[in-house]
Amino acid sequence: TAPGQWVSVDQLESTTLGFIGQLKEKLTTQRFQYGTVFVDHYSRMTYVYLQRRLTSNETFQAKRAFERNCQILGVKV
Repeated sequence: TAPGQWVSVDQLESTTLGFIGQLKEKLTTQRFQYGTVFVDHYSRMTYVYLQRRLTSNETFQAKRAFERNCQILGVKV
């Protein structure tokens, strides 16, 4: 009945490595291969956090980033 009340989380692995965006002159060799996807069922907002490795530490960072995003939008999760 409200944003943030029902959120689903899933993780994905891509067989194609993705570039990490940057604004510097030197190209990076680092690539994304994983992601954590958050979906708010009330608002249908989707938040994707790209990861280099599928570790508990990076997954926790994804959760914290999602919570910060919700806080900016004024949504309690």
